[in-house]
Amino acid sequence: MFSNGVGCEVARADPIEKPGTLIVTAASLHLALLDMMRMPKLGNLVREGLQANRHDLMICIEGKGVNMSKDTISTFDVDARGFAAFSADAGQAVRFTDLEGAQPIDFWAFNRADIYEYLSCEHTKPAIEKVYPRLGDSAYTNHRRAVVTLIEDNSPGQHDMQFAACDVYRYRQLGWDEAKDGYHANCQDNLHRGLASLGLELPFTPQPWNLFTNFFLHPDGSFEIRTPATKAGDNMTLRIEMDSYIVISACPQDMNDTCGGNPTGVRAELF
Repeated sequence: MFSNGVGCEVARADPIEKPGTLIVTAASLHLALLDMMRMPKLGNLVREGLQANRHDLMICIEGKGVNMSKDTISTFDVDARGFAAFSADAGQAVRFTDLEGAQPIDFWAFNRADIYEYLSCEHTKPAIEKVYPRLGDSAYTNHRRAVVTLIEDNSPGQHDMQFAACDVYRYRQLGWDEAKDGYHANCQDNLHRGLASLGLELPFTPQPWNLFTNFFLHPDGSFEIRTPATKAGDNMTLRIEMDSYIVISACPQDMNDTCGGNPTGVRAELF
C-alpha cells in the first residue's frame, strides 16, 4: 500500500482497472471529499473512514496509481534551528515530517504573483470557524482565498494558529542575554533568510501556521505551552491551492516546552 497524495491508499503501484473499481480524477475526488467533510454529520463519518479504513479503499486516480515515493520533486532536510524555502505550484502537495518527535514547524505560504497576499491565521479562523485547520480544511490568505488544504494528517493534529513566530525580543523576554549568550536563532529571522534565498524581501513578519505545535487552550481562555505529542516519523500533507512560495523554520525554541526543550530537524517533501 502507498499514499497517492490525496489522503487515500492505492493497493498496488500499477493498479489494473476491473469491474467495480472507481475511476475518478484527483480534482474530483478532492472536491467530493471536502464537500462531504463540511457536512456536520457526514463529515465526521468521512474523516473516520479515511483514518480507520484507508486500507480498504481501491481508487485509481485517472486510471493510474500515483506513488508519492517515486514522484518526489524535491526533498528538504532541515537541521535543528534551520529553514528551507522553495516554490510550489498549485495542485502539488508537500509533506512535512517530524524526524525525531516533538518538533514544531513554523510554516508560511505566499502568493507567487504577489507576496503581499500570504497565509493569514487571523483570516483562516473565521473562514473555517475553528482555532486551526483539521483534516479537509484549508488555510486562507489575507485576501480570503484558500492557499493550502490539509489533505492527510498522520500526527496528533496539533497545528496552532495563535502564536507569533519566535524572535529576538521573545528570547530577551524569556531571559536571553545576547551580550553574554550570543545570537539565538529564531523563526522570524529564518523566515526573512528564506525569503532572501528566493530573491524576495518583506518589511514585516506574518504570523506563521505552527505545525506540530501543542499550545493548549483552556476553557477559561488561558494558554499552556506543552511539549508536542508528535513522535518520530509523524507527518502531515498539504495540497497547494495557488502558485506559492513556501518558507518553513524548524523552531529553535529551547527556553520553554514548545520543542520539549530540545529542537531537532524536520523534512519537507514536494510532490
